[in-house]
Amino acid sequence: MCICAPPRTPPEGVVIYGQPDWPDVRLLHSFFEDRGVVFDAENTARQPDALDRMQCLSGQTEQAVTVIGK
Repeated sequence: MCICAPPRTPPEGVVIYGQPDWPDVRLLHSFFEDRGVVFDAENTARQPDALDRMQCLSGQTEQAVTVIGK
């Protein structure tokens, strides 16, 4: 991809799993927002099913997990 190309969201989407007060989650939100990428934020503190998905994806529950596309 050319570095001058505009950012775009993958057709399958972007999902960030984690808690909003985690530093890495805030950093990821800023990173994607600054680039105009649309993403879904799954709050693992309030959504037990999101925590389960996060653990299935990565095997851990204490750091942000980002899924880009499939």
